[in-house]
Amino acid sequence: MWKGFLCCLLVAGVTSLQEWDPNRQYVYKVESRAFTALHQISNQYAGILMRAKLIIQPKTREELHAQLVEVEHSQINKELPSGWDQEIEIHDWQQLSALKDAFAIILQNGHIVNVKVKDSTPNWAVNILKGILSTLQVNTQADNLVRHRYNILPNASTDSAVYSIRETTITGECEVEYDVSPLPALPLLQHPELAPLSNVNDNVIDIEKTQNFSNCKRRPAVHYGLAGIPDLEPGQNQMGDFLARSSVSRVVISGTLNKFTVQSSVTTNQVVMSPEMYNSQKGLIVSRVNVTIKDIEEARPIPLPGNLQDTGDLLYSYNNAHDIEPLQRDRQDSDFTLESDSSSSSSSSSSDENSWSRDSHSRISEENKKAQIKQQRIKANRHSDDDVTNDEISFASRERQRRSRTRRSIRNDDSSSSSSSSEEDYQPRPLRGQPPNIPLLPFFVGNRGNAAFLLSSDDPAEIVKSLAEEIKSDMKKPAYIPERSTHAKLMMMRDIVRTMTAKQLQKATSLIHSESKHDLGWIAYRDMVSESGTHPALEELSIWIISKKLSSEEGAELLATLPRAVIMPTPEYFEAFNKLVMDKRVRNQPIVNSTGLLALATLHRQVHDAEFSHNNYPVHAFGRMVPRNYNATNDFIDYLGKQLHAAMADGNRPKIQVIIRALGNTGNKRILNYLEPYLERKKNATEFERLLMVTSLDILAEINPELARQVLYNVYINIGENHELRCASVILLMRTQPPAAMLQRMAEFSNIDPVKQVVSAVQSAIRSAANLKEPGNLNLARAARSAVNILNPMSMDIAYSNDILSSNMIQDMDLGYKDNMAHVGSSDSIIPNTILRKFNRYAGGQAHSDINFSEMVSSVKQLLKALRNPLKQREDPLLRREPVADRREFNIPPIIIDIAPPLEGNMMLRWLGNDRFFSYDKNDIKQLFRNYNAAALPLADMHMLDDMKVYNQKSLAIAFPNALGLPSLFTIDVPTVLRANSTFRLLLNNTSSESSSIEVLPWKLGARSETSLTYSVKEMSKIAIVTPFNSMEHMAALERNILINIPIKLDVDFDLEAQNIALNMKLIGKDSNPRLAQLSTNTYTTNHKITIIKPAIQDEEANEIHVRPARMMRDTFGKLQTGIALNLEIETEDEFLDMEFVRQELQGRDFTSALAFIWARRTINNHNVTLSIDEDQSTTNAVRIEGKYASKINDVDAGTWTEWRSSRVERSAKRHHRPRPEAQEYDSSANPAIVDRADKLEEFLNRASGNRVHGLAVRVAFTGSSDATFDLTAALGLSNVNGSARALVSYISQPAHPADVMPRKTEYDLFAALSMPAPPIINFNQALEFDPDSNLDAGLSIFTNDKPSGNLRIKGELQQSEERRNAIRSTPAALACMREMANGNNNLLPSCRNATEMANRLDRIRLQAKFENLSDDLINNTYKAYTWIRYFTQPYVTENIAQEQNPGRLNINVDVNNDGTALNASVDTALMSITWTNIRLNRWTRSLVEPSPQDTALDRLAREALPLYYEPTCVLDVSQAATFDNTTYPLTLSSAWHMMLQYQPKRSQDDENLDDVPDIIRPPVAILARETSNRRKEILMNLDHTIVAFKPTSEVNVEVNGRILIIEQSRTTDIMAEGNLVLQIHRLPSRAVYMVAPQHKLLMIHDGKRVLLQASNGYRDEVRGLCGTFDGEPTTDFTTPSNCILNDPKAFINSYRLGGDREDNAWMLNYRAQPCVSRNFTSTDIIGKHMPRNPASRGFELPHPVNDTSSSSSSSSESSSSSSSSSSESASNSDLHNNSTSSSSSSSSSSSESAEGAPEKSSRKTSPPQTSTLHRTMVVEEVTEICFSMRPLPECAPRFKPADTLKKKIKFHCLTKGPTASHWLKMVKKGVNPDFSKKREHKQLEVDIPAKCVRH
Repeated sequence: MWKGFLCCLLVAGVTSLQEWDPNRQYVYKVESRAFTALHQISNQYAGILMRAKLIIQPKTREELHAQLVEVEHSQINKELPSGWDQEIEIHDWQQLSALKDAFAIILQNGHIVNVKVKDSTPNWAVNILKGILSTLQVNTQADNLVRHRYNILPNASTDSAVYSIRETTITGECEVEYDVSPLPALPLLQHPELAPLSNVNDNVIDIEKTQNFSNCKRRPAVHYGLAGIPDLEPGQNQMGDFLARSSVSRVVISGTLNKFTVQSSVTTNQVVMSPEMYNSQKGLIVSRVNVTIKDIEEARPIPLPGNLQDTGDLLYSYNNAHDIEPLQRDRQDSDFTLESDSSSSSSSSSSDENSWSRDSHSRISEENKKAQIKQQRIKANRHSDDDVTNDEISFASRERQRRSRTRRSIRNDDSSSSSSSSEEDYQPRPLRGQPPNIPLLPFFVGNRGNAAFLLSSDDPAEIVKSLAEEIKSDMKKPAYIPERSTHAKLMMMRDIVRTMTAKQLQKATSLIHSESKHDLGWIAYRDMVSESGTHPALEELSIWIISKKLSSEEGAELLATLPRAVIMPTPEYFEAFNKLVMDKRVRNQPIVNSTGLLALATLHRQVHDAEFSHNNYPVHAFGRMVPRNYNATNDFIDYLGKQLHAAMADGNRPKIQVIIRALGNTGNKRILNYLEPYLERKKNATEFERLLMVTSLDILAEINPELARQVLYNVYINIGENHELRCASVILLMRTQPPAAMLQRMAEFSNIDPVKQVVSAVQSAIRSAANLKEPGNLNLARAARSAVNILNPMSMDIAYSNDILSSNMIQDMDLGYKDNMAHVGSSDSIIPNTILRKFNRYAGGQAHSDINFSEMVSSVKQLLKALRNPLKQREDPLLRREPVADRREFNIPPIIIDIAPPLEGNMMLRWLGNDRFFSYDKNDIKQLFRNYNAAALPLADMHMLDDMKVYNQKSLAIAFPNALGLPSLFTIDVPTVLRANSTFRLLLNNTSSESSSIEVLPWKLGARSETSLTYSVKEMSKIAIVTPFNSMEHMAALERNILINIPIKLDVDFDLEAQNIALNMKLIGKDSNPRLAQLSTNTYTTNHKITIIKPAIQDEEANEIHVRPARMMRDTFGKLQTGIALNLEIETEDEFLDMEFVRQELQGRDFTSALAFIWARRTINNHNVTLSIDEDQSTTNAVRIEGKYASKINDVDAGTWTEWRSSRVERSAKRHHRPRPEAQEYDSSANPAIVDRADKLEEFLNRASGNRVHGLAVRVAFTGSSDATFDLTAALGLSNVNGSARALVSYISQPAHPADVMPRKTEYDLFAALSMPAPPIINFNQALEFDPDSNLDAGLSIFTNDKPSGNLRIKGELQQSEERRNAIRSTPAALACMREMANGNNNLLPSCRNATEMANRLDRIRLQAKFENLSDDLINNTYKAYTWIRYFTQPYVTENIAQEQNPGRLNINVDVNNDGTALNASVDTALMSITWTNIRLNRWTRSLVEPSPQDTALDRLAREALPLYYEPTCVLDVSQAATFDNTTYPLTLSSAWHMMLQYQPKRSQDDENLDDVPDIIRPPVAILARETSNRRKEILMNLDHTIVAFKPTSEVNVEVNGRILIIEQSRTTDIMAEGNLVLQIHRLPSRAVYMVAPQHKLLMIHDGKRVLLQASNGYRDEVRGLCGTFDGEPTTDFTTPSNCILNDPKAFINSYRLGGDREDNAWMLNYRAQPCVSRNFTSTDIIGKHMPRNPASRGFELPHPVNDTSSSSSSSSESSSSSSSSSSESASNSDLHNNSTSSSSSSSSSSSESAEGAPEKSSRKTSPPQTSTLHRTMVVEEVTEICFSMRPLPECAPRFKPADTLKKKIKFHCLTKGPTASHWLKMVKKGVNPDFSKKREHKQLEVDIPAKCVRH
């Protein structure tokens, strides 16, 4: 039955053919067009039309002869109102003679399988023929069927079917969906062109063909730069969210599906894309080929040429860009074949016979015949008669030889793998020194199918030189870079360089290179060579670096460019790169060598990252860039690993960092082999280097998130690890998209994690991840939301580690970003020691990394110390041996000095488009300052700097053939130019040639420079069609420009001692009306000649695309104020340009996305915004800015408000009566209002009374033909004894004016006095009863030309409502405070301090303003400001219009609700009443609108950000104490002195004299405390030479160096020493003493029983005593003088007891009896070892009967199975653990014996067998440590007892008591046997081991 069915199918297949009558010839009319446009902006198209006649004469059923006649073409560039398919009248048709020769069509089963053409026919002509013939490829019998459930196969009896087949056309061998149906007569009547030769009674069938590009076996396409788009297959139907591609054919046949004639066939190919990948307005590439039958005539012979060659099936054929010989493309090696190709090559060996030029060209061996063919093609394709160079002619032959060698060297020995490789043909790989043969791109096919200048008399080197000279000329006027299309010239240079050989580049270098470092033409060429990314470019770059044509920094910058720019990283490319980096001459240039290593590592990663390599490189045209299992990458990693070990041995810390970062850049899992021993502390490395190893796993986390997640989680979960490593692991862990279960485990663990730094990192990471919006992170957001409510609810200080993830999507624009800002908190500084930032932009589905920044340092404090002055020797304060107290001897406890880590750090950043990495240690910083000082003296002479950097921010291209067989392409480039041209010199007043006396930062510094800074970027998007036969590129383009140009002369003078700064600035330049900034967009279409080196936008026929007539707006501003007239010119085609337009453009954007996508527009149209200086209207041309800061400290408030006010009024009156000068006698220099600013500032400092007064004077003066001056003088006085503040501000404005007109001078005098009482700050109950209400009195006086012209007076009250006071009593902080006060009379613990601060806040503001004679301008500007406020507060505001009353008055009321979450405000004016209701407040705005007499607004803001460490506080309360790190513990002090705080600065491992410094020191800062009667506390402070004693009696008395001070409440008592203020002391209203030590940055409040101490963050991690360690971690607060940690507070207090009654030793016994744990880090296995699954094989003792054979069998089989699986797992991961071995399986005999003795079945369940002996880890607890046996030891099982014991010495591993030891102790108690066998042995103990166990 099946045989008969197959026979029928075979007959049907033979007979269902197109009906070709051998006695007839068929004449078809061919009409085709290919256009490109930004069609959703405007119907303006550029492109080509072709027409011809196709004559087909059948010879046999398998062969047709055909010829194209009357072939003509024409191009258009105009608007088509009805769209691309409208009828177009063309008059200038041109002949296309290359297609005139006859050709043969070979059929197989009715399908075209080969086209034979004349051997001189150019490749582009063959592709056009194939495009036309593709329309006639019709498969009505469903051959090569693609199985689908919906297929309805055709048969002879019906005319309808639906099926999918695999079919080859010009655009690919792809799945094609056929929809077959009868065509009724009515459509034929309406559209007779569908079937011109059919009759009414003929059977006409309509066939719709749709090509599925997403399912292709062969898809001709080339691409690069598409990395970042997930699941992308270039050339498919949809690519990301920015491009869609379709191809639809309509074929009308007459007859039946068995025998038919094609009446017409129309193929339409459309590519729709977003020009910038995100736009809603699209661009289009459309091509259509229409073949319609015209006549069927009597057959006339079509003579074929004699020298025909096979060109294969209808698939597009790639060209040979660099030779006139056709390509010799062999079938690609399986080592280079893509996985997708291999998987799809299961059939069709016939394709080997049907591809173009498989063997035919190789059979031509006669040299004379080759020469003839070449000469014929040269004549056919060249305009000149110049000979082709030997280098070019011999390219193909050398390439064939190289291909043969490559196959022999790389091919697998396994022949089966070779036979299963893809049938796909790839482009030949470039030879060494030869450019790549990239298909479809203009400069590779634009000259009759060859590279642009292959067959031209023009020398590419000369062309590049000409471009370099043009660019150099353009850069002389950088403000006009956009108009001159300099960016386009740079991209043309890059494209030409890509086509050049190594010899040609050498010639170009010899023509362009200049010895001058400032030659801009050479710089442009230099940068474009690196941007070209070809092998010849790398070779040329290598020559430059080795021969030192480039400086080290230049070489490093160019090497850093290569990973981003390389277009084909082949093995040869890697070999050349590796050779360069390893060269001795390069290794002698450290910055070049290190950058090269990092770049090479990055390139290895990019190639081996499957998705990145597939999307970023042209793999579909060339195959894999490197063969499978490319050993060079492993060799490179091994090399880095060896270098790491060598650098560790040498102690070369900067080199260690570079190698670690290079290992990380590879992103390869093999790096774990080299990092593991250091991460697991098996080999020595500093903690910083281990931290860098963790952060260097960032690339691995992206490429292999599962593996990285395991490693990072293991680091994080180890609480015995350094917090920096754990926090870094959390940050990177979040980049691996952890699942919900893992995040929930982390959230739950945050509740028991003892390390607050890590808890903060986990909190911030999960909470911020829960709010992510970017689509690629929705799974992470969902997982985070599932864990966020499990987190530790504790609020953390921002000084702790944070990991903030944020994102935003602008949905209608397909734009978005993801930002990861993280830092790891430092233990020795409030500044984080590690900052990580990663910022990705998303456009059209493509992710692009814009910012990849990291800054790391081992110790912030050590770095700041090194930066102060590493060259000048200073006295080390640690070496001082001062007495702790006056004339008393104390037994000071010995303090063991902590050793600070060696200073090392690094910075990684993306700079000028490249990733750079800089590492350093202390020696590098010293060298930096030496170099600075060495350069300081020479810089006193005038120096010149003229440098430029050109780089491409983004380079993207995708190209494929269209229906006509012509290349279609879409490209984006973003070339960027940064230029600095400067002449400068430095003036240093105290530089010296003696290095020992150099002041690194001189007190006076001057600089003189003339500088031109230019930043110009152009985004170039191009949609194009290439017609190789006339070297034209028909394009629609979009270009956006940003230009910033600042030509300025700058003189700067700093006087750090006098705190003065002066700047003189003047715009310079030869251009009139210099342009400062420009933002523009240009859209256009053009037909561009590729071989003419000219920017396309400058073509004569380039037509701008206009949406509507442009509007011009011009405004000049600044002329009347500064005298500098700035012109703002706007030319735009936008319909509206108002606030609503701005609002719509900003819709959906947050602040970050507004900056990230600053030029992204929702609509595309031409516009140009230019800012320039109008020199004709300007009356000034220079500006001078002078500034001075001064401060003053007073011991008492100097005067009352009345005195201050009267002095101001008196001065104003005197000025009012000053005679006014006549206009004609005006002299600006003699103006009495312009007084000396220093004197005026001093006057303000004296009048703005207060304990602390700060003053600022700034003057901005514009000079020229007329001057303009603006003076600001301000002073602010603050009181130390209360919250009062006083301010005085004077602003004098004298705008520019004509010379014959008297200037208009306006002066604004503002005074303000805020009177606030001194509130209780250490007693919550007193604060509740206290009245904190305050008063404000302010005034503004305005003078015009020294005459009063208006004034404003404001009086107000700041109050606390009774409702707020009652609400405070019920807050959680208040309730907790009341409990603390009730339990122990403790008033200063954190809850009470917070409650007291709330109790002092004010929630009501009442202001009354009176004004008169205010100018109309001021009133109007005030109203405009109100309209803006109303706009942004629209949901909350209401207005009530009232009759005018109380003119000149204004009432403002503000009320904050009891929770501080919202406010109500009202403004009552004479005309209206305005009310705002429930304006929401966050914690930041609340700090601004709730004033307090206790602190300032800045204090409150800082406290919100740093609640714990803005004012780090230690408290000794009545019965409890609180440390700086907020550990609260019970406090009982004896009459002996206790060390409250002892400053203990660390010594660094970098210090040369470290060994000479004693381990025990007496530091210069110490604070002691003891209790006297009635729990009063006496305090003794040692501040260098100053001894301060606080002695409580009826009140606290203070003695300084034995002298009793008189302390008042209304003023401060100041203590001076050597001209410096040492102490400021006053009393609070409660009679407590308030002391500030500004030099030592300490603050203390003491009321007799309680002590509050605040210290600056400079003390962090360098103190000991009852106040803790101040390192951010409460777990270390109980650190004793011996540097171990206690758990008992009483023992901790006793450890800092300084003695007392020598007979009372109980305290010492108590202290020494407590276990004390050292602060040692522990490590665990962080990289999973593949071990047997059977617990017994891993050292665990399992319960089983000793003599139970069945159990033995089970155990044995399990062990064997486990061993087998372990071996398998180990083999699969051998690259991670080469030394891992699987466990041995049990003997087979044992298994066999067990099986024989075991019962076959069991009818009932049995209880588990019991054993008498178990193996358990033995635990021995000692005073300060817990010891664990290194191997499990025998012990009797439950219900058994030892019958006999043996004594054995056992090895133990010991841990100091603490969290880690407790963790393992719990695990042992649970029955787990931890593996301590690999740990260090600490001791051997003799223990009893049971020899035999018996039942009880």
